Amino acid sequence: MRVIKAITITIDASADDWDLYDKPGRYEAAIALNEHFEKLVNRGCTRDEMEKGMFPKMEEYSEFGAIDTEGISFLKLLLDKTFGKR
Repeated sequence: MRVIKAITITIDASADDWDLYDKPGRYEAAIALNEHFEKLVNRGCTRDEMEKGMFPKMEEYSEFGAIDTEGISFLKLLLDKTFGKR
């Protein structure tokens, strides 16, 4: 017998939550990061797959600081809230 656990989430993290730079487009960047996180989780990715899958999207928004220390810290917080602390 096989048991499959599916998680469906919705993220509404703001540009401030992601600590994105205060410049035009930051709100759209936050939405894109949230949607990508949701897509990966809802696809059934593991925590490690999530981290690897989020970094390219965060690099896309590096001009907003998404891949800076603060952005990476927020990603880890989201991962902890989704998968539990390591």
